[in-house]
Amino acid sequence: MRFPEIDPAQFVKVDFVGDIDHGGLGAFPDGGFDFVICNHVIEHVANPIALIGELFRIVRRGGHVVLSAPDKRFTFDHERPVTGFPHLWDEYERKVCDVADEHYLDFIRHVAPHLLLGSPESQAQSLARIRERREHAHVWDSGSFRAMVDAAVARLGLGARLMFESTGEANRIEYFSVWMRA
Repeated sequence: MRFPEIDPAQFVKVDFVGDIDHGGLGAFPDGGFDFVICNHVIEHVANPIALIGELFRIVRRGGHVVLSAPDKRFTFDHERPVTGFPHLWDEYERKVCDVADEHYLDFIRHVAPHLLLGSPESQAQSLARIRERREHAHVWDSGSFRAMVDAAVARLGLGARLMFESTGEANRIEYFSVWMRA
């Protein structure tokens, strides 16, 4: 069980479970939804730009994409460097579909450095557990997240328009946005 601290009986029944990093949204048709919600997911995936492209692919023209991510300044990621767009674009162009261990090692170095003090075996176990939990692979503050989405929308030619946003400065936790597909 990935998160033993969560009681599975508390989960809502879902109709579809898929792996976003390995084509999970490919099961859905182009323009098949009026809206999609991606709430605190994008920071966990291997290829955020590919995910943005898929979200806008599956929503109909005039439909909405709700997209949010933690603002690092208000989370355990506050010491981590922002993930830059060139890095993300490189992952997109290389069609990365698995989070590299370096992302998880960055998490350990900045969030739980004590995990690096143990034996090589315990360090390997810690890395495996963090990988299994799919901890934050990418990190942004509100401004860098908005800039990343703007750049992705432009480079992918998505024609999306921002309809609403709430930043970490205002809500003290996340960048939250609603986009309309043109």
